[in-house]
Amino acid sequence: MGHFGHQPGRKVMRRVRSRFAVATTALAVVLTSGLAFGTPIALAAPTPDGATPGGASDPQRIDNQNPALLSEMRKQEKLAPAAQALLETARKLPADSGYAGVAYEDDGVSLYFKGSLPEIMAAAVNDARRTAAVTVKNARHSRAELQRVQDRITAAVEKGHSDIQAIGVAEDGSGLVVEKMPAPTASAMRTALAKKGVSSTNADALLAGLRIDVPVTMKTAAGPIELLSSREDDFAPWNGGGQYEVYRDIQLRSTWCTTGFGVMKGGQSYVLTAAHCMSAPDVAYNNHLSGCCFEEIGPVYQENWDKDILLINARGSVLIFDGGVNSSYTKTVHSWDYRVRDELLCTSGSKSGVICGDKTDPYEYNIYGCDSDNDCFTMHDLARANNVNGQCVGTPGDSGGPVFSLDRDGVRAKGTITAMDSSNCSILYFQDMDEIVGSMGATPRTA
Repeated sequence: MGHFGHQPGRKVMRRVRSRFAVATTALAVVLTSGLAFGTPIALAAPTPDGATPGGASDPQRIDNQNPALLSEMRKQEKLAPAAQALLETARKLPADSGYAGVAYEDDGVSLYFKGSLPEIMAAAVNDARRTAAVTVKNARHSRAELQRVQDRITAAVEKGHSDIQAIGVAEDGSGLVVEKMPAPTASAMRTALAKKGVSSTNADALLAGLRIDVPVTMKTAAGPIELLSSREDDFAPWNGGGQYEVYRDIQLRSTWCTTGFGVMKGGQSYVLTAAHCMSAPDVAYNNHLSGCCFEEIGPVYQENWDKDILLINARGSVLIFDGGVNSSYTKTVHSWDYRVRDELLCTSGSKSGVICGDKTDPYEYNIYGCDSDNDCFTMHDLARANNVNGQCVGTPGDSGGPVFSLDRDGVRAKGTITAMDSSNCSILYFQDMDEIVGSMGATPRTA
């Protein structure tokens, strides 16, 4: 697995614009507070929704995507209110309820539940059926049951350093999926650990010792998970999908990551992005030090590495960039909601531009991996999507960028980009609004 970003270690010895005056300073990619330091130089300000110059010639603009794909996404847009009503109700249920998941299936919405529906959920189903076809399907296991087993495996992996790189909970309650590292990756991990005097174990032995009592599908990944750490010329309030690089003092920490949605927390606006792109006391800057329009965004306000989400102390916008990597076109964020299985999504990475056709898969994942420096990571509760066209979902530099569905003439916020499968670049890992709202207490700005 690979992050779309983060190339640490290169030092920069130049004069740059300071937060307080012109001086040599540390730069970091972060969401800025309400203040913009210095005067923004904007060669290509964001173009409002509906602007037409050059728009028809950009195949990556949302409105220029494959008509069949857009048609299917529009169908799901009409189902979204019913699905979200069920998801909101599920969050109110006791932790040990029979709830398993919600999916878009058979031109309608499916609710997977073990046992009888509680009164509050039965009422939600009846209400949802006023706007969409809703089918209640029996789940073999509840989400709570499967997550308890997932937690046991996760604890064993983190203690025993196994070759497992992902553990997924099925949204239909059918069981778990355990994905092993490809053999070369597992071998490299064992070698690196052995040099540190640390032993490791393999997935089969680890699971056998746990005596798992739910169905587990075991498979070996083709490649490791890779974190993916003009969009290059923005100004406050900062749009989602813009480029930034990260500095700490005079050291360049990351050459390219992407801003996510503008969010609100406690009455203040911030910029959402991926936690693996930066950490305090880093500061984020739009564009590049050698470029024409180098502008400070802001420092880290809050981070949650475990979920790969971070807030930059800067004013976030209600807009995200639309189109290719050099586009100044935007779309308005009209709404946000939680993850649904089999939902078609788009991303807006500053290195790749808009990519659509990412279909959420049946599981929620904990993932594990190591970077080229053998620094290992663990991240929890990530969603995964597979591009229906076999298209690459991103490239290094896209980390932190917006994940979204359609909402009228704008978009619905769904999450932020984290990683891709390095041997199958059509597989995307992202953090969803379930965790962004639940763990950070931040909600996307909308208009």
